Amino acid sequence: MASPAQHGIWFTQRASDVGSVYSMSLVVEFNGDLHADILLDSCREVIARHPALSFVCHDRDGVLWLCTGSTPPTVEYKTTGDSRPIDMLAADERQQPFDLQRGPLARFCLVRLAAGHHALVFTAHHLIFDGTSKDILVRDLADSYSRKLQHSYAGSATDAKGVPRFEPPNSDIAEVDDDARDFWHQRWLDSNDVILPSFRRPARRSYVGETVKIPIDEAMYDHLVATSERIGVTVFEVLVAAMQTLLHRYGNPSATIAIDLDTRTARTRHQIGLFVNELPVMSRLVNDGMTFADFARSVRSELREIYRYRTMPLARAVSGLTPRPVLAPVSISYRRQMSEPVFAGVDSRVHWAIFNGTARGLLHLRVVDRPTGMDACLEYKHDGASPDDARRVASHLANLVGAVVRDSGARVRDLDVMSAGEREGTYRAINATAVDYSLHSTALDHFRQRARSSPSALAVVFGGQRWSYHDLDAASDRLADRLAARDVTRGCLVGVYLNRSVELLVSVLAAWKVGAAYLPLDPSYPPERVRFVIDDARAMATITSSDLLRECEIAGEVVVVDEDSATPTSIIKRSDSSSADLAYVIYTSGSTGRPKGVEIEHRALLNLLLSMRDELRANSSMRWLAITSLSFDIAGLELLLPLLVGGCVVIASRAEARDGAKLANLARLEKITHIQATPSGWRMILDGGFDDNRVAALAGGEPLPLSLARELRPRVGRLINVYGPTETTIWSTVAEVPLRPDEITIGRPLANTQIFVLDTRMRPVPMGVPAELHIGGAGVARGYRGRPALTAERFTPNPFGDQGSRLYYTGDRVILRSDGVLEFLGRTDNQVKLRGHRIELDEIEAFLSERPRVRQAAVVVRDGILAAYVVGEADGLREECAAGLPPYMVPAVIVEIASLPLTSNGKVDRNALPAPQRTAVTASQVTVYTGIAEQVRDIWQEVLQIQDIQPDDDLFDLGGHSLTITQIIARVRKRLGVDVAMDVFFDTPTIAGVTAAIEAIQAGEKDNTLEGAS
Repeated sequence: MASPAQHGIWFTQRASDVGSVYSMSLVVEFNGDLHADILLDSCREVIARHPALSFVCHDRDGVLWLCTGSTPPTVEYKTTGDSRPIDMLAADERQQPFDLQRGPLARFCLVRLAAGHHALVFTAHHLIFDGTSKDILVRDLADSYSRKLQHSYAGSATDAKGVPRFEPPNSDIAEVDDDARDFWHQRWLDSNDVILPSFRRPARRSYVGETVKIPIDEAMYDHLVATSERIGVTVFEVLVAAMQTLLHRYGNPSATIAIDLDTRTARTRHQIGLFVNELPVMSRLVNDGMTFADFARSVRSELREIYRYRTMPLARAVSGLTPRPVLAPVSISYRRQMSEPVFAGVDSRVHWAIFNGTARGLLHLRVVDRPTGMDACLEYKHDGASPDDARRVASHLANLVGAVVRDSGARVRDLDVMSAGEREGTYRAINATAVDYSLHSTALDHFRQRARSSPSALAVVFGGQRWSYHDLDAASDRLADRLAARDVTRGCLVGVYLNRSVELLVSVLAAWKVGAAYLPLDPSYPPERVRFVIDDARAMATITSSDLLRECEIAGEVVVVDEDSATPTSIIKRSDSSSADLAYVIYTSGSTGRPKGVEIEHRALLNLLLSMRDELRANSSMRWLAITSLSFDIAGLELLLPLLVGGCVVIASRAEARDGAKLANLARLEKITHIQATPSGWRMILDGGFDDNRVAALAGGEPLPLSLARELRPRVGRLINVYGPTETTIWSTVAEVPLRPDEITIGRPLANTQIFVLDTRMRPVPMGVPAELHIGGAGVARGYRGRPALTAERFTPNPFGDQGSRLYYTGDRVILRSDGVLEFLGRTDNQVKLRGHRIELDEIEAFLSERPRVRQAAVVVRDGILAAYVVGEADGLREECAAGLPPYMVPAVIVEIASLPLTSNGKVDRNALPAPQRTAVTASQVTVYTGIAEQVRDIWQEVLQIQDIQPDDDLFDLGGHSLTITQIIARVRKRLGVDVAMDVFFDTPTIAGVTAAIEAIQAGEKDNTLEGAS
């Protein structure tokens, strides 16, 4: 019977197309007078000496047996000269597939490269071969060749007298004891969730790999050996600790690493075969203040615990482990290399680490520890990372090892990962955004200049009203006089509590003309919130209308815009705002439930307006459709940018702003050139029939789904994705979306804006590593009004900028790519931990949004489960999620909803999503099985040795594993004549699920028969 490890490889290869993942190669290169006939005889002798080389697979009722095949391993000699590199010769041999049932599973090919130059290429399947087998194979070949040459051996190639023949290992499958099950139950967490710089989860099952060398020279190796001895651990344990440390620095608090462990005993240590078991190491950093030496010793203790169960495959101790070539995305193989073997009379060189062109996981560290140094490389999936990404990781690991050998007593958090050049150069190019905008002026100054130069030009449209620049300037002067008459002066705050109208814009300008800042108050908010904001902000006066004043009692000075007011009899002195004064204070939701007021200065606002002017190439022909509430800061761009460039702002009424069809019609009638909306707002506008390639569309405030971008982009002239927190003045980064986008990013920083992706200790993380975004530059707010502690928490001194400059901590997780573009991952507060897994809700939403039948999606955690809400069709979505997402990210329930609820700012209101209804499933007191279900039940009971199995009992909860699955498949094939795919048992591991799969297969076969008959 095959060993558990052999059964695992066989099971995985049957379950999925793994290509040449399990092909192993080595090459012995010869220079000099090689006796080819003697070497070929030695190959045959080694085959006779090691029975495993002749094994093939036999499946007997779902149980794997290895026995000697009828076709022995091939031994051939190619005399045609071949000048290709050694690795290409090995690749040719590797391309020839192995037939596991017929064999052979090993091949020898001696190639004459040129006169006096040969290469012996050996290839074997991992089922019968492992890393240590390479040492044994080459040692035995060298001994045999040298002995034969010394004695002028000329006999039969199959004569192996005097050579001991080893017995095959005991391959009985051991039962899992309770200790092993308890041990792994406390430690194992099945997850593909790992953070690596710019690495991505391959979209399909692909194992094509690449490799990159890790720069560890002989001097560093010597220091590494000395360091391990000083700490009291092995070199292998230092490397495991270093890889764990690197993953920790990449933002993985508890990443798992798979390691290969040799399971040879004293009886089998000289035998070729598969004597390896892969197990996970899940060492945890107690805290990043640990010294590396202490952490390495803790890794050693963890490994010593694991070694107690080194012969027991994990799949036998934990349930539901899906077939895979490697247990975890990151793995390590480490092998000590014996001294170079000597082939008598000829110079030889062994190429031990021939890369087989594949990668089992996302990243694999392969180390060969030689007596004279170390060969270390990273193998990575071709579609999981670029060569530059892999080289960056290799460099980081080498930097880390270098830091460890310099000071193993350093704290883990202080170890250098990035080189000084990488650390300093990361942000030099991306933050080269300086533009001289002369920010000593204000937006009001620019408006006045337009009013003087083009007084009759159309400035604002609302319904039937059309105001020129002169009209707007004069009306705001009159209102400013009224404010000044109430002692509203420079430094004061003026509330603007108005419905959508021209008076909104008049009020903003009037506040500035007396040196005050405006405080937007949304009439859709409850009166209690309006009064709270006025009181908390300490507003000097509030501008409102008579009808709103009747709805909400407002304390303090009130200016009612629609009431007649006597013109002051004397000239009232007014003082305009300066660039350092506040332009507005806008309240946003607080995590504690208390809204907080963000203070934005004029110079920050002007920088935003001028940078967007340049990004949009704006001029006096601009006609901007303003649809956003003034209480959402992006309204400032809509209302003010047209006035800076001599254009026109068209203000949509409240009714129009909530109706996509009305907005589309208004845009057409008014010949609109620019529209800004949240993605949710654009969904509404598109549904209203919008299609106008004259319009430049801005999308921001929420992540822009790729599916929406693909729908919107052909229907507008330009599509710009914008990003920015309120605290850095409306927008901070911008990305132009191409006509046929295949990704959505948030682009690069605007003029005079700097971005930094930093860890919790304010250090730049490597490019491609997710971390929190910090924003600096001209747009950074003054702080939170009346909240000095919160201001100090979120606005910090900029360690990378001029003295006195500050950074704002956004709370957004991003990746800075090597091309300088930012990818938005989601809010840190939209990241949840569920059943031990770190889950980005935004990633699930993005996946759902890409489904053709889904127009919008939102995901929340309710009552301890993932609940998804979709505008579209939910049928079949869970199955698609199961096929494309890790199991822990598949929503437990998906709810169809007519539309996603929105806040007054046009964002999805997650708190307003209805509670999901889960249908309770109860098993009958007595289950009656009939037909196929009865036969499937009988097979399960036979294999599992369990009675009274219910239709929805989980196979893995019942103790099932890979061996029981193959036994069930074999019995189903024999009794029902149906081959059930292994995936079925992982997708629907119940009697009901397997029965449904069998019935579907039989129905398909019946349809095919009918088609053939016709």
